[in-house]
Amino acid sequence: MAKPLIVHVKESLQELKLLQKSTPKCFMRIQMLILIKGGAITTKDRLANELGVSNKSVHVWRTKYISGGIELLLKDNRIGNKGTITPEIFTELSRYINSFQDRPAVVSISTWLSDNFNIQSDYDALRKYILRKFGLSRNRPSKPAHGNSKS
Repeated sequence: MAKPLIVHVKESLQELKLLQKSTPKCFMRIQMLILIKGGAITTKDRLANELGVSNKSVHVWRTKYISGGIELLLKDNRIGNKGTITPEIFTELSRYINSFQDRPAVVSISTWLSDNFNIQSDYDALRKYILRKFGLSRNRPSKPAHGNSKS
């Protein structure tokens, strides 16, 4: 069994709790330091279990803290994915989808986006986007068909 990684937390518990309140985005990272500072939990597995996060997250957070202190631990370099469908394109896409009596196929939407806006999209990503934005499913049409209502 591997020895637990010893992390020496420089900040006091009071400093950590104040930092936790002022940086809610990094709440769990600071909570990890609080648990380590308390001394009751030292292993990565127990920390992950107590925090409800993955072992990998705890590993990355501890490594960041050891190599760069609290500043590096709190630094968040994630930028997210910038969408290619702008609000203007979304408006046109809404018109296109709503012009059909039944939901158009994802392949048709993909072709339309490519032809009209030069947007090349992954099938699964586009399908998920359409489901999320338009609430359309594979099994039901986007609008009720005229004359097909059951009485």
